[in-house]
Amino acid sequence: MTVEDAFLHKSRGVIASGRMPAEWIEGQSVSVVRVGDVVELQHPDGTTLRSEIGGVTLYQSGPPTSAGDAPAFRAVGLLLESVRSRREVPVGTKLVLVSL
Repeated sequence: MTVEDAFLHKSRGVIASGRMPAEWIEGQSVSVVRVGDVVELQHPDGTTLRSEIGGVTLYQSGPPTSAGDAPAFRAVGLLLESVRSRREVPVGTKLVLVSL
């Protein structure tokens, strides 16, 4: 996922928003992104940071989905547990799911 914007929610933390890529969708032996998954933030300057996902918000533009799953290219907001400032998630940062 490429970050399109980041928000600081005072009581929760930093939320990175963007479009959910097709490879994060079930059906291709890859699971939907979930709370507790680890992502690597690949900044435009080449630095990286890992963070656990503390929350997932789906922004739907079409009919509702079942059980919180999201079709490809739906807007998504991910609460990043170890990120304390929206400056740590500049626009263009790539979030990549990490296999543990």
